[in-house]
Amino acid sequence: MRNALKKIAFTVLDATGAPSLSLKSAGKKPRIFLYHGVSPEIQNYGIANYRQKFIRPESFREHLVWMKKRFKVLPLFTIIERLNHKEEFDTPACAVTFDDGYQNLYHYAFPVLKELRVPATVFLTTDLVDQKGPLWVDILEYSIGMTTETEMEVKEMKKKFLLKSFTDRCKADALIRDFLKKIPNQEKVKILEEITRAAGKDLRKNFATSPYHGFTWDEMREMEKYGIEFAPHTLNHPILSRLDQKEAEKEIKESSDRLKIELKNPLPIFAYPNGQPEDFTDETILILKKFGFVAALTTVSDTIAPQADLFRLPRFSLDGTDDMALFRITASGLKKELRSIFDRLKK
Repeated sequence: MRNALKKIAFTVLDATGAPSLSLKSAGKKPRIFLYHGVSPEIQNYGIANYRQKFIRPESFREHLVWMKKRFKVLPLFTIIERLNHKEEFDTPACAVTFDDGYQNLYHYAFPVLKELRVPATVFLTTDLVDQKGPLWVDILEYSIGMTTETEMEVKEMKKKFLLKSFTDRCKADALIRDFLKKIPNQEKVKILEEITRAAGKDLRKNFATSPYHGFTWDEMREMEKYGIEFAPHTLNHPILSRLDQKEAEKEIKESSDRLKIELKNPLPIFAYPNGQPEDFTDETILILKKFGFVAALTTVSDTIAPQADLFRLPRFSLDGTDDMALFRITASGLKKELRSIFDRLKK
């Protein structure tokens, strides 16, 4: 019911032209857009993509066409260089980015990017593209979505979850995932193993044929020839603030080193896993600077101010925006403005 009301409200706002007004109020401040994947609907695979982090190919095309009409779509590194040199933007500009490195980008996003001549940057979780295994969030989603169990207890949460319906499983996955993000990484790994055993379904056993599969290096080298750029996003997507310094250094340096070995010109830019303010620390930024990075991206929604901290750059996440009204409200910044208003009203 709540989601239906939101959709109605967003449709009405979109029809009034509110996104265009939001774009005008932002002036010429650049912005970075974030995707995770592009894929047709995934059939018969539990609750796969219930969060809609994979946008439909036809929606992705519409998004890019909309962007090209309203922004100068630049390579991410160009925007960061201009920010670093305090250069003014004479026209509204944006950059397109992807996180993680799912193979569906090669099959469904890359052809559209080539056709429309849109530059993009992909932040790679290198264990995923080295085919060492799926991301932990996908292991959880698969176990919860595919199990034949009708309930599951997570003792550390002191909670038992019903798994009788699609809705039950989506709710369980969301709550467990949120809990696992907030605990030390070693505890997360242990609990995830317990959940996988209890579910009797382990994505790692059929990872290679799953929708959660990663790129190959050959595919990325082909994409490089057409101007797609790549940068590191850790080895296996832990939340860096949940690691000690040595572990964080390993995740950052070794993922960067893998790209330098396999690709021609990986960027010295980083994207924080999960990317919220609590997911990295000042120490994380010092590690990045130590290893020669010049900027890092968050998942905090906002445009980029002229004096922005290059190691805390915001991005507008476009997950779940197959609906074009919601896309325009999100990409314009209006959704972020509305959320700020509601937050103030709650206080």
